[in-house]
Amino acid sequence: MRRTCGCPNSAIWMLGDSPPSKHERWLDEPLDRRFPTRHNIWTSIESVINRELFVHDRSRIDDRRFFVYNAVASSKTWENESAINMELSEFRKQVGDNRPFLFLAFGRRAFEFARRFQGEEPNTRFSSLSVPKIKEQFDARFPAVRQGEKSLLPLLHASIARQPESCYKAYKTNYFEYVGCELATIFKEHREDERFSKLWM
Repeated sequence: MRRTCGCPNSAIWMLGDSPPSKHERWLDEPLDRRFPTRHNIWTSIESVINRELFVHDRSRIDDRRFFVYNAVASSKTWENESAINMELSEFRKQVGDNRPFLFLAFGRRAFEFARRFQGEEPNTRFSSLSVPKIKEQFDARFPAVRQGEKSLLPLLHASIARQPESCYKAYKTNYFEYVGCELATIFKEHREDERFSKLWM
């Protein structure tokens, strides 16, 4: 299974958790489209984004032009801080001279990984964020991301598939509509940013 897929110079980087241990032998890439996880956590958001963009100016985005990366190579890595630090070093090499406008981190572990990559303090446990806390972080960060002052937003991972009722209670609405409409705003407002130029269909 490849560690990455897509375009490293894309405006949007999607950061997954780790390969699904029971299935990675037949999957090709992170968030593989043949595996349900991608559709549970992303496809419905993308559908809302494209609906909003089409209504706005008859445009659509092509998420095949995003860059996708799993934070760690194995789920066992999350149990080893030194291994995580090695993964962070590898991720810094991947980012290199690229300037993603936005990192979308799926789940609490990928989000904490991205926080540490960006040097945010203090470090927290990789399993510490609840669904309400993820929403709180999304809402707190969104205005700065919209202005280009920050570049990281957390999205739900397993929770949205396994605990849909608790997600509804936390977001007080349809999670996919909520996040999709917010992200569509970013695409509308930054359409002329050259980093977004390859994303349009």
